Amino acid sequence: MDECRWLRKRCVVELANLLLVDGSPLEGLAVIADPERNFALIVKDGRVVKQID
Repeated sequence: MDECRWLRKRCVVELANLLLVDGSPLEGLAVIADPERNFALIVKDGRVVKQID
C-alpha cells in the first residue's frame, strides 16, 4: 500500500476522509487500537485505501 506508513507492525493511514469501523469507538477505544481487524473501510483523498471483501 502506497498510502501506508508502518508503525509497530501496523499500517497507519494519515488524514483519512472516511473510516468504517466494526464496533463503536464511543464505547471503547480498543476498536481503534486494532485497525487491521476493526477498520472495514478506509477512504483517503477519495480513494479506497483498505476494504474488507
